[in-house]
Amino acid sequence: MRAAGPSVSRRRLVRLVGADGRSQNSESMSSLSAAPGSGEWTRTPRPRPPWWRTSGLRQRLALVLGLAAVPIILAVVLDAVRERRDVANDTRQQLVRIVETAEREQQLLLALAAQELALWARDPAVRDGSTAACEAAFVRLARLTPELVFPTRIDARGRVTCGGTSSSAIGSNVSANPLFRTVLGSGEAVVGPYMRSRVLPEPLMPVNLRLTRADGQPAGVLSVGVRMRWLTDLASRSDLPNETVITLVDEAGLVLMRIPDGGWTGRVLPDGFTSRQMRSGRTGGVTEGVSFDTIPRLIAYTRLPSAADARVGISASLPLTALTVEPDARLRRRLALLGVALVLAILVAWFATATLVTRDVRRVAEAAEQIGTGDFSVRTGIGKAASEVRQLADAIDQMAERLGEREERALRSQKLESVGRLAGGVAHDFNNLLTAISGNVEDVRDTLPVGSAERESLDLALDATRRSGALTRQLLAFSRRDAVQASATRTAVVVEDTAKLLRRTFDRAIRVEVETDPDAVALADRGRIEQALLNLAINARDAMPRGG
Repeated sequence: MRAAGPSVSRRRLVRLVGADGRSQNSESMSSLSAAPGSGEWTRTPRPRPPWWRTSGLRQRLALVLGLAAVPIILAVVLDAVRERRDVANDTRQQLVRIVETAEREQQLLLALAAQELALWARDPAVRDGSTAACEAAFVRLARLTPELVFPTRIDARGRVTCGGTSSSAIGSNVSANPLFRTVLGSGEAVVGPYMRSRVLPEPLMPVNLRLTRADGQPAGVLSVGVRMRWLTDLASRSDLPNETVITLVDEAGLVLMRIPDGGWTGRVLPDGFTSRQMRSGRTGGVTEGVSFDTIPRLIAYTRLPSAADARVGISASLPLTALTVEPDARLRRRLALLGVALVLAILVAWFATATLVTRDVRRVAEAAEQIGTGDFSVRTGIGKAASEVRQLADAIDQMAERLGEREERALRSQKLESVGRLAGGVAHDFNNLLTAISGNVEDVRDTLPVGSAERESLDLALDATRRSGALTRQLLAFSRRDAVQASATRTAVVVEDTAKLLRRTFDRAIRVEVETDPDAVALADRGRIEQALLNLAINARDAMPRGG
């Protein structure tokens, strides 16, 4: 950029070089220099820094974008924490529903087995028939109730006389078994210790019932194994969370069934979680614990109907790590998308700053430099785009305008003072005229009878003169020759008086309704209140050309 000698004003040279001949602005002197022997001034271009250091504005903009992303990141993280908490609560409820369903299924199965066993016990062949007749009855009844397996008849002396798990069981004696004596002394079905079957996939719940002869004496005990097929059905449901483990274990730690098995079924693990809970006397609950596979889990457990000395419990558990898999995966995806969006936003802002911001900033800087030389006619010339740079450019332009308008403002101030003095004089004279008018009107009004139409018209005229007097007081206050007369004024009276005037002057198509608080008092000038009410009423009238 080259500037001829005449284009550089003398004022600029004086500002650039002080009276002592020393540079007053080293940066400006480095950008202006005189060409040897030419008598002209040239602007030396400043070296342009690398693109990544072109302007600190870019770095600040990138920092602002990064800071703006912090609340979003915090919101995403807090939402993930809330989601993890909700997933944990939902999973906890699902596990509780699983064990509660298991308990209900087992209780229902026990009730049905007790009913069926009572029907079996009424069959004469089962109660006191021969071994062959008993075996035939067992085959016939088993076809009707496939849930009952391995029926066994034991006589009153404790000898197995029919059925059993195998033919070798016939003739064996179980009289020493405490459960046998308990069943003989009870009239209800008694649950025995749960057993694992060698031929069936699910465990068996033994149910025993006393056989009674026709004379009421005990004839023996009828025992069956009840298949717990509902356990397999429960585990096969598709609505269970992934990695859910269902375990059936007795108080001694014998794993009766585990789904999925994983080689644990049939093992005795006395330190298992459910076994410990049963030994401690707890009947159910949900908590975090470590199962016999040493994996921290969320475990829901409950005790199933079983013998008092051979309690059995069922648990549904899920690894704690499985609770956060899906929420953490969603959090990683959201943070990845947010990071990509932030990087793209920073890149776009970085390269768009030169076109949208830096160019205008440079023009503002050049205009400010020229204003510093005393050239108040210079303008930035930036368009009307709404931006902070535009605001800065407007500030520069306004500064130039205001520097040239000081004298004009002083002149306007003098004119305004003259107008105020003139208004005060006019108001004073007009107030004198109103005094004469109001006095004559009062004299005429006093000669008229009270309640006459003429007297009411003169009352309105007096109100008009009073409001005109209030107007003159405002003019005097404007001219600083009279103070505002603020006093305690009942607003209801002012509103009613103004409404009377409005009803007589407005078109009849316009209805004036008044709702006031008779006790309301305002500390204000009555004339100004009336003027405000009149302005509001006139605006309302203009807004209702058809009345209202």
